[in-house]
Amino acid sequence: MNLENVFRKQRRQRRALEIEAGAESGTDWATTLLFSCLHDKYGFGRNRFAAMNDMWAHLDEFQEGFIFDWRDELCEHGFDRFLNERIAERMQKMITGRTRDLKLIAKTRDMIAGVAIVIFWTLYTKYKWRDKRLKDLQNYYKDKVYVLTHNEVPIWEFMKCLNVECNIDYPALEAYEKQNGPVDIYHGNRGKK
Repeated sequence: MNLENVFRKQRRQRRALEIEAGAESGTDWATTLLFSCLHDKYGFGRNRFAAMNDMWAHLDEFQEGFIFDWRDELCEHGFDRFLNERIAERMQKMITGRTRDLKLIAKTRDMIAGVAIVIFWTLYTKYKWRDKRLKDLQNYYKDKVYVLTHNEVPIWEFMKCLNVECNIDYPALEAYEKQNGPVDIYHGNRGKK
């Protein structure tokens, strides 16, 4: 095996890792913001989030294209697919930066949009949410994304809040805090009235 082939293989492996990291970040960010919306506005907590996570354990068993079927049915009940795609595009730009890697961009956007569809589908099927609540949640989600994309609140604070209040583990948050110190969601005011 010549040296050029070794370097080519390493570049392919590195690129595959970058694409996977983008997809995982997209999943974490979308889940975090939607869980934050559900926690803040609708009182969802540890038990409901754990139940939702358990429901998603078998997603890979669904037939290919199920996400599009779910999206189309949600659209009949107030979900705006175009708003979901715009949100995914905005968040993807924050995650991937100014990359021109089309595969990384597409995979990250797809994961962000797909996570929203899965969460909304769960609310639609398990909790019987329909037009008004689905629209309301999507607009609240849009507002959270605005706050995030305009650097008003970093994703780490949303993650830390869900970690503290709902016991949701984030390996990315642990790595971030190990490198940068603890995230202070109380801004030094913990325990003060």
